Amino acid sequence: MGEKSRAKVEQGSGKVKETAGKLQGDEGLRKEGRREQAKGDLREAGGKMKDAARDAADKTGEAAGHVRDR
Repeated sequence: MGEKSRAKVEQGSGKVKETAGKLQGDEGLRKEGRREQAKGDLREAGGKMKDAARDAADKTGEAAGHVRDR
């Protein structure tokens, strides 16, 4: 499973736990759900950073190729 998929699973699972905690009046479960959502958010942000770094590296490589071809 990729980073983005794992992030979405954590976010969704966290939301379910948070909602269940609210409905049951279980503050511990609600907080656990919030933490899991935050973990998914961080994982998603990390995946986006990796994608941006990869794109920048690709563009840098392409630019270097154009300079070399002249």
